[in-house]
Amino acid sequence: MNKRDFSFKHSLTTLSVCSLLAFSATHALAQTGDAPVWRTDLTGGETTTYALSDLAPGMAGKPIKLTGSNNSGYFDFTVKPDEVVMGGELTLNFTVSPSMLANVTQLNIFLNGELQETAALSAKQIGKPQSLVFNLGSKSFRTGQNQVRVEFVGHYQTVCENASNPSLWMDIAPESELALNKAFVRLPNDLSQFPAPFIAAGDSGQNTTLPIVFAQQPTDKEATAAAIVAGYTGSLSQWGKAEFPVYFGEVPAKGHFVVFATNDRKPAFLSELPAFEGPRIELRDVPGGQHEKMLLISGRNDEDLVVAAKVLTSGTQMIGDNHRVRDFKDEPVQGAYQAPNWIDPQQAITLSSLMRYPTQLTSRGAVLPAIHLNLNMAPDIYAIDGAKADLNLFYRYSKPAEGQVAQMRVLMNTALAGSDNMDSGTDRARSEVFVQAAPGPLFSAVGPRDGMSLTNDLSIEAFYGTQALEGTPENCRTVALPSHNFQIDPSSSIAFSGFYHYAQLPEIALYTKGGFPFSKYADLSQTVAVLSDASNTQYVTTLLNAIGRISSATGSVPLQVTVTSKLGNDVLKGKDVLYVGGLPANITSLNDDTAKNLEKAVVDFLGGKSAQTGVEDRENATLAALLSVKSPADSGRAVVALLSDGSRGAKLLNDSLANRAQLQDASGGTVFVSSQGLTSFKPSQTWWVGDLPWYQRVFISRSICAASVCAVLAGLCTSAQAWDKWDAFKAANVNDSFRVVDYSDNRRITTSEGQSYAMFFALVAGDKDSFEKLLKWTENNLASGDITKYKPSWLWGKHGNSWGIIDSNNAADSDMWIAYCLLEAGRLWDRPDYTAKGKAMMDLLMKDVRDVKGLGKVLLPGYKGFEQENFVTLNPSYYPVFIMRRFAVEDQSWNPVIEGTVRSLVRSAPRGYAPDWVRFDRQGKVIPETGADYTLGSYNAIRTYMWAAMMSPADPVHDILVEHFEPFAKLTRDTNMPPEKINIITGERHGYGSPGFAACVLELLGKGPTQDYLRTVIENDPIIGENYYRNTLMLYAIGFDRGLYRFDRNGYLQLSPKAQLTQVPPKAMVPVDKSADKEDHQEEAEEAPEQVKTDAATPATNNVTPAPAVSASKATQPTAPATAAPKAVEQAQQPKASADNSLPTSTQAPAAPAVSTPAAPAAPAGGATATTEGTNK
Repeated sequence: MNKRDFSFKHSLTTLSVCSLLAFSATHALAQTGDAPVWRTDLTGGETTTYALSDLAPGMAGKPIKLTGSNNSGYFDFTVKPDEVVMGGELTLNFTVSPSMLANVTQLNIFLNGELQETAALSAKQIGKPQSLVFNLGSKSFRTGQNQVRVEFVGHYQTVCENASNPSLWMDIAPESELALNKAFVRLPNDLSQFPAPFIAAGDSGQNTTLPIVFAQQPTDKEATAAAIVAGYTGSLSQWGKAEFPVYFGEVPAKGHFVVFATNDRKPAFLSELPAFEGPRIELRDVPGGQHEKMLLISGRNDEDLVVAAKVLTSGTQMIGDNHRVRDFKDEPVQGAYQAPNWIDPQQAITLSSLMRYPTQLTSRGAVLPAIHLNLNMAPDIYAIDGAKADLNLFYRYSKPAEGQVAQMRVLMNTALAGSDNMDSGTDRARSEVFVQAAPGPLFSAVGPRDGMSLTNDLSIEAFYGTQALEGTPENCRTVALPSHNFQIDPSSSIAFSGFYHYAQLPEIALYTKGGFPFSKYADLSQTVAVLSDASNTQYVTTLLNAIGRISSATGSVPLQVTVTSKLGNDVLKGKDVLYVGGLPANITSLNDDTAKNLEKAVVDFLGGKSAQTGVEDRENATLAALLSVKSPADSGRAVVALLSDGSRGAKLLNDSLANRAQLQDASGGTVFVSSQGLTSFKPSQTWWVGDLPWYQRVFISRSICAASVCAVLAGLCTSAQAWDKWDAFKAANVNDSFRVVDYSDNRRITTSEGQSYAMFFALVAGDKDSFEKLLKWTENNLASGDITKYKPSWLWGKHGNSWGIIDSNNAADSDMWIAYCLLEAGRLWDRPDYTAKGKAMMDLLMKDVRDVKGLGKVLLPGYKGFEQENFVTLNPSYYPVFIMRRFAVEDQSWNPVIEGTVRSLVRSAPRGYAPDWVRFDRQGKVIPETGADYTLGSYNAIRTYMWAAMMSPADPVHDILVEHFEPFAKLTRDTNMPPEKINIITGERHGYGSPGFAACVLELLGKGPTQDYLRTVIENDPIIGENYYRNTLMLYAIGFDRGLYRFDRNGYLQLSPKAQLTQVPPKAMVPVDKSADKEDHQEEAEEAPEQVKTDAATPATNNVTPAPAVSASKATQPTAPATAAPKAVEQAQQPKASADNSLPTSTQAPAAPAVSTPAAPAAPAGGATATTEGTNK
């Protein structure tokens, strides 16, 4: 029985109800003039839910802030012609300012200008996250564009209010939703309405699912016709999801669909149709359907289907229920880089060419909204040094009042590019603004400091300064905020210089972000799509989703694409290849060897040397891959292969391809897609393509080669990157034995932390020699000669007249960083020995994981002293989640540790301020403490904010932690510098932190003046030996801020080929006299072979008594309270801390009273002896 028969018969029982609904809905809609007279019935029903932020341009997944002067949020959505909305619900998750007055502060909800509901907020709803549900009446909905408006009416006092008062605000959370209850109308069969009702065109808030039906396994021409239709759909979807499930010979269970049929190949449900006489397009009711339509593309043979598909998607005017194609003339082949969605940087463009609607260049109101324009570039655009966009802007504006401040500002991707004052003596002006682009490929641009990327938001805004004085109740002053006009002349232009087409292949990011290399010719005339098995419906879906994704990037229809299941040089020669197939059955682990073997399998298959790459299906397999290699048929062309393992892997791949917002973190030559995320590997062979002039190529080659001579100028070498801050750190804190020394401590101590941090900086800089020497010293002197068997002792230095281990306890965070560096160095530098050591360290760390009821699995900070009968002690700053993500790739048993860790981070900071230490009872609850270490956040806790903000935005935990720690970011913005100490319960702050503290919050702050100020502070702070801890924090932040590195959602290290390795030269590099250090380290220079032997025999203990001076312990369990040593001297010329351990005030921070460093947390009875937190905390 046809799948639709049951639903059709069942609907007869509700026919009378549907008729009544149809009458009422049609009558209601008729009042607005929107209801066509041919609507005769309503059928079926479903609820469609949208994330509210998706319906506000550019705000997907982001909170939306309303203020007193900008008190409305607008959310647009589309109701298709065959839909009737019977009602809706707006679920609003929000927080209003705690300054608001109860009962008079209210929310008003409008739909298409009509008030739906209003809610006055009670005292309990002020200042805390809330959720309210508002009903939307059916009579206010209309066919086509609809708009929900959320109005915030806030009051902070009963008289004399100022609408621009900063206490007037409301945040709408991205979890807010709009749910629409829909019924459906059977439309007439009228092709003049196409693409309705099949495609939700041009609306980024809506998704399109368009099933494709073939009689059976499609021929090459049938698949080509379907690819043209899929590309057309993608070109209209913008950033909306477009997916194309494929069926053979059956009617899809739900929705409208497209069906292809020829005289010899008709689906059974079309068998009674007469013979087709030529290419035809027909709109028909679905057999057994209620309101669904099918678009029948038919012809005598499959060549007719391609002709019909081209006519359908080329804008031909069609009337009635069918259109017969006559006198078809194919479109001419497009040249390179002619995609409608891309601007051409080789020529100037006017702003009128960027307009999407007539009033886009006009802004009106008391507070003028910014004017936004999109500038999208081709994926292979490369910016040379000095590349820029020159904006020549003509505009008119309302004259500001005498003495009133008025400004025009230009921002590119939220970063200020330039501004001009608007003079009160005139009402028009011209401004020239230059927008710089960081040198390198735009597809890898990271953040607004790069100036421009592939997709750019050009924002032009006018600001009028207005002082609306409140006065007093006795002398109230009412100020009417005047409405202003700001208008940009459409003839304003942008000219580009320094931009070329130049890219290194293979690179999956070029495909996932912009469809390259296929999109270079937007009609896909230079593309051949190869289906390894056209009988597999999921493979065909993968192909169609992939074509749709390319066209959504270009905005062009792929009229010249070729789809084939045949192989051979005559088919593949001269074209880029999009290959769809299966993964081999023998993949058991994901590593460099797996990626290389997969590359070979694809090349062999396309070269005719082997059978298809994949298997039909494997039970429980959920794996897919995207990879790119050089074409075996043409050395100048590339292959992008889309491979999946079984039905689950295919679904995962298809869902990812259908949504352009996904796979944005994909990069490298091979990317595996699993339920855990993305795993990337570099290609085994690379080459460059493009039109960069030869002299620029020489310059790039020379700049990439850090060696003194490059053997071949056109080649690229892979020597260490000259990162100025890493060089300065080595000069200041790394001695000749490659031991990281803290010169602020008289014992010249070294910690496992310092060694681990330095290894990471060497990894980022590509400094293989330093990395190896750092590892060697660490292993020989801290890990008893074998880091795979013994955890490194955390503290080494001078005790008495000898040198050696001072405290044998380990520090879990340092061990995690060392293991991470080894795993990534093994992957990036092809060093299996490093990989093996990293995995062994992971196994050692896993032994210190404990399962705490109600909290989950957590890693102890050290192997002794942190676990008692009734509680465990944790240090929130020890747990970078991205490191655990990387561990989970190797060993999934780390996934529960991630969950427990995130819970511990959130619970330990109830107000968003992280503590230095926290204790959890055996039920997973925080134990209230009175000691300073458990109520204060300071030198330890500050790192917590940095690790959270450095996570990949694609990691689901990223937003949770960043939002949770937002109170600390806000506190920093309020004072332009983070506090040195903060009471995590009361919020009371003490003093100001050093530039190292500023470094830790730089990323968390987000874009704005505070971040810009702190960036200047840390970039110009000198690297000196006495500031060891501060130096390390600044290197982490500066490297991340400059874009040298990122972490993807699986924790893999991503190194940028265009990072700014040098920015602001250090003001001073104070030399450290290491002569005494060398004299005291004669044993160290010989790497203490006897000590290694002794420690190897008894690795878990060390009975050396620490020096009587204030000592420093990372794993802190002192038997009695002790006073921590000062962290570091703020400047070389400043005095040491006084006897009471007060700290001198930083010269870089605002003035603040000196405060005492907190004592270390007291150890429980019977705990292992240890000392304080000094050197790094």
